[in-house]
Amino acid sequence: MDGRADLGRREEAGRSAAPDAFPGPVPAPKPRRQTPPRPPPARSGASEPTRGPEAVPDALSFYAREIGRHRVLTREEEVALAKRVEAARLSLFASFVALGSMARFAAEWRSAVVSGAMRPWDLFAGEDEDEADEGDGETAAIRTRAVETVDQILAACALAQHDPGRAAEAAARIQAAKLATDRIDDLVASLEAPGAALMAAARVLGRILEKRGGLAADLVPVLDGTDAVADAVASGEGPFALSPAEGEAEGAALAAARAVDEVAIPFGGSVRRFRLVQREVRAAHGDLRKARDTLVTSNLRLVFSVAKKYTNRPLPILDLVQEGNIGLMRAIEKFDYRRGWKFSTYAIWWIKQSISRSIADHGRTIRLPVHLHEKAAKIDRTAARLRAELGRPPSPPELAQALDIDVRQVERLMNMSRETVSLDLPVGEDGDVRFGDLVEDEKAPDPVGLADLAKLKDAVSDAVGDLPEREQTIIRMRFGIGYADQMTLEEIGQHFRISRERVRQVESKAIQRLRSPEIGAYLRKFLDDDD
Repeated sequence: MDGRADLGRREEAGRSAAPDAFPGPVPAPKPRRQTPPRPPPARSGASEPTRGPEAVPDALSFYAREIGRHRVLTREEEVALAKRVEAARLSLFASFVALGSMARFAAEWRSAVVSGAMRPWDLFAGEDEDEADEGDGETAAIRTRAVETVDQILAACALAQHDPGRAAEAAARIQAAKLATDRIDDLVASLEAPGAALMAAARVLGRILEKRGGLAADLVPVLDGTDAVADAVASGEGPFALSPAEGEAEGAALAAARAVDEVAIPFGGSVRRFRLVQREVRAAHGDLRKARDTLVTSNLRLVFSVAKKYTNRPLPILDLVQEGNIGLMRAIEKFDYRRGWKFSTYAIWWIKQSISRSIADHGRTIRLPVHLHEKAAKIDRTAARLRAELGRPPSPPELAQALDIDVRQVERLMNMSRETVSLDLPVGEDGDVRFGDLVEDEKAPDPVGLADLAKLKDAVSDAVGDLPEREQTIIRMRFGIGYADQMTLEEIGQHFRISRERVRQVESKAIQRLRSPEIGAYLRKFLDDDD
């Protein structure tokens, strides 16, 4: 069995602590997802939270007091905690390699990354999501790297499978891959369902034994033996002897026995081994959480001091603090105490990076990719420097020369970095007016022009109405007055059954009438108004 020798050694080491009878269920810790500490809501002297703008200072003061209770760690204490995190991870990986669940999960992760169902930075703490903003090529490269890393994990699991004595070496290789915290939590949670099934099966088998006058001790050899429990129950021997009339009880016993087998078979048929590994996993995971939490709480003041430097940005200070806490969590995952850095020195870069990324993501109405946001910020800094030197705003060619980039790229970045305003932005004290209601639509028709056009149409229609009926009809057809389209001389001639030359003559005569002083003077005033 894979990892059986390693499990056997751990079993011998833990036997002295194991009870002779079947032990009771180990209380499972409540599922806890490691999340960054969130600044608490504002509070006033009463139980109701403070409303209005004054709530933010209150919440900020309360949060500052809370984080001030945690002392700053020394360098030696940081190294000790980092070693605890590393040791706990190694212990977890060694247990999961021996169980075989690491190989199963790694195969699932590989399929998810290849299919795109899982992002590489959700699998490994070493992958940087910012690189994905560079384009599809960078994203594909990150995915390829992630798949190669999973293949290395699978190779480490295969190494331990063929040589159980090298399980520690396999765990060290997996540790080097820097699995994300959420993936480690998934591995730990995978033991809870089998453990619950084992406890339920033990209760069913215990009730059957009790009905037959057996003792709980009779259950231990079956649950902790090397023989399959289902076979022992099906044989009807010993404490599980069943009469033909006990069909229903037999079915319940067999179902419970099969549930025990599903848990015990991967552990050499021993439930004791499963419970031993489960205890080790819970202990290591608990130690990992405690060490991680201590590193987090002792550096919250560092996050707060960094976030205060970004208070002139679009995001509220509490949001900046929360984003900085996320960066702190990421620093814990990636910190390597062997490099000689102090943790706070290393973490400050990740805190700043997380806050800057959040500002780039949420500080604008239209999001810019992080790499473009950084280039635009560089242009702004260069423009400010040149403005101080030249005494005037620098031109795009001057900026391009100072930055050693193309002028078109400078103009493109300057256009993209312009601040945008939502048309739905409320305006005024009541907020019942939207900004879009106050913006002029240059393509919309002018109301005064529409009124003048309506008057002109009426005037032309009245003027044409004074012509003789035949001339009036020909003019209306020729210029589309009252018709959908203008008509040609040929079409009008066919309508009146006259030649196109005759139509032209009638049209010319009608136009001369419209130019007469009586009619023309009335229409000419519209031309004078346009001038």
